[in-house]
Amino acid sequence: KHLIKHAELAENVGIEPHNIAVCENGYALELSDSGIRYLDPVPSGKVLIDGLGVGDVGNAVVNDRMRLGQSGVVIASFAYDPGSNVLASYPEIETRGFVYLKDSDELIEDAKKVVSDAIENAQGRGKNYIKKSVRDALSEFMRDRTGRSPVILISMVEVY
Repeated sequence: KHLIKHAELAENVGIEPHNIAVCENGYALELSDSGIRYLDPVPSGKVLIDGLGVGDVGNAVVNDRMRLGQSGVVIASFAYDPGSNVLASYPEIETRGFVYLKDSDELIEDAKKVVSDAIENAQGRGKNYIKKSVRDALSEFMRDRTGRSPVILISMVEVY
């Protein structure tokens, strides 16, 4: 059955079908001078390797890495004085894997304004509320302006 499956491939590359083996997870082969012999399948599964170890990375980590790789990350950093409920520094926006920085000056400046407005609207409601408001506003802004949904990280330093 395996030879029939690969007859078209063999014909295209000029190799005899009995000299071709295309395997899937769990296939076992024995290669010898007399040819290729298919053995009984073996139990198999996926093993995730991240370069440091085998099997020590879970699906959640891999999914996070895929999302970061596809959508990038936007980091909003700012200092906030909870005592006076004011923004102590103008927000900084950094991106990685999201937009090419040289072509995005206007987008970044507008994003800083979105962060400032979100902080102003959330003043006096606590650190977690402010961070959530900034994350939500920035996420909606990026989705509306770019059609993409990057991972949004908030770095809020409280100053007194």
